[in-house]
Amino acid sequence: MESYNKRLQDMVAVYCRETGNTEYTLHDIAVWAIRHRLWEPPHRNQADMLAKDLGQALRQTFIRDKQDRRVRLKHPVKQLVTDAQGLAKQEVFWADIRQASPAHMQASFQQRRHGILDDCKQLRNDVDSYNEN
Repeated sequence: MESYNKRLQDMVAVYCRETGNTEYTLHDIAVWAIRHRLWEPPHRNQADMLAKDLGQALRQTFIRDKQDRRVRLKHPVKQLVTDAQGLAKQEVFWADIRQASPAHMQASFQQRRHGILDDCKQLRNDVDSYNEN
């Protein structure tokens, strides 16, 4: 995946260089890249594609609690599991907030807090660098 991300990053750099655009939408880059035959859909497993779409949909599923707060219904937890060949791989397990175990919810909330913290740290670095340079 790292090399694919690098290819995409390089694609953005080429787009900016060739078009002279300093502000752009990702859709504009996608159309440009497809038109210039720099990208084609990867040959991915249909189950992987659907699983990704399901995750996006579940993240956008909300309910109203008894206090009328808008609450995310489905919560993921990333866990390392061992496959049939004995190799460790990361899986994401989802649960409904109304039925999830306390351990699942605690892990989910902790992972989300870490993600938020990482985003805040990166934002601070970006803002400081922009302001100082």
